[in-house]
Formats: sequence, structure tokens, C-alpha cells
Amino acid sequence: MLVTSLMRTVEVERGPGWLFVKVKNADEESPDMPPLADELWSILEKHFAYRLVLELETTTLIDSRLIAQLVWLNNLLLRHQGVLRLCGLSEENKEVIKSCRLGGTLCEYASRMEAVMSFSQQGCPSV
Repeated sequence: MLVTSLMRTVEVERGPGWLFVKVKNADEESPDMPPLADELWSILEKHFAYRLVLELETTTLIDSRLIAQLVWLNNLLLRHQGVLRLCGLSEENKEVIKSCRLGGTLCEYASRMEAVMSFSQQGCPSV
């Protein structure tokens, strides 16, 4: 399913117990665009899913506003016994998360498959 709102496009796929969301234009925020976390939460609620793999291959650079949204979404998912997994981050974006000391909070994986398979593990993979 393809969802477009203003300038952001997200591709949504449903898997057994998971929602896979590929975000395009996540780093092109405008004042008129709703926060990404709000959009993602709305999508999760519509699908009655609380396990999310967020694919960010096309995100040029994660900024502080996007990090704040991801942390908020992660906390919200945890309160619903859910989980947030990131995949497809560039090396620069991995460094941004690491430099913000969020490596144990925002878990990053190389692929969708790794993100799903790691669900049974506690915490994030070591970097």
C-alpha cells in the first residue's frame, strides 16, 4: 500500500505480526507536513500492529527533529508491548544515532529480515 501526504510518501507492507514501512522524503520536513511519528502511529493503529520495521534507505541525513520523533514513537510502541526496528540506514545516519547515544534505544539492522529475526533478542545488536 502506498500512502502519500503532502510531500512525504510511505510504502506500507504487512507481514505476519509486523508492519514494514519504507519512508521516502523523511528528511524533507516542511512546516506544513505532519510529524513522521504521528503519521506512522496512525498507520500502525489502522493495521492494529505494534511491531514496526522502518526502512530509511532514502533518508539523506537524520536530524534532531527526526530523532526526537523516532524516540517518541519507540516509547509509544514500548508502552503497547510493541517494538521499533530501523533498517537501511546510511553509515552517516548510523553515526548520528551512535553520537546521540541512542544505539541501545533505536535498534538498527542491515535488512528487514535481520530486524524481524532479532525480535526474540533483548536490546539492540552490538555496533
